[in-house]
Amino acid sequence: MLISSLQAVLAHVWITVTRARRSLDVNYNENEETLFGFMMSNRTKFIPPLSETYFGNSITFGMLTEKDEEVLTRGSGFLASLFKEVVNSHCDEKIKSSIKSWIQKPFIITSSGVANKNLVARNSHRFNMYGNDFGWGRPIAIKTGRNGKSSGITNVSPGPVEGSIDIEIFLPIEVFQAMENDVEFMEAF
Repeated sequence: MLISSLQAVLAHVWITVTRARRSLDVNYNENEETLFGFMMSNRTKFIPPLSETYFGNSITFGMLTEKDEEVLTRGSGFLASLFKEVVNSHCDEKIKSSIKSWIQKPFIITSSGVANKNLVARNSHRFNMYGNDFGWGRPIAIKTGRNGKSSGITNVSPGPVEGSIDIEIFLPIEVFQAMENDVEFMEAF
């Protein structure tokens, strides 16, 4: 089974954030679950597919829920394979079913606080952010601004070098400090 580099990176982030949160909470319960949501484009999955000239977004929210104990013990290969399963099952029928379900019972995923269990990955590979030059030279970093940021939000974009990934993660400072003390994460970082 081929795993994409993005699936591997998101799995690594999930494990690291879970470990960091666990180290901060003396009452941490590894039997609790973490939801990891990520946006998936519907453009080519609809039958018939949306036109390339379609203006706007058409996305479905893919969701994985795992016990923290599983996240920490089964590893990044296991988690990346779960991401792959959700992506591979993304099809016209599931998209339309998801839309109907959401209309009947709308929900909004929120995240706040150090102990919050949710993680969300968002953004699009369709936008070449580093390719824009408004007369000031090529961008050296991409920042999303202050709107729409909450604990657990991860923005993933194509990086400045072909094939690279830019990742921006929003977490409480305490979680980042715990991640800095995580040897396995820092070695990969």
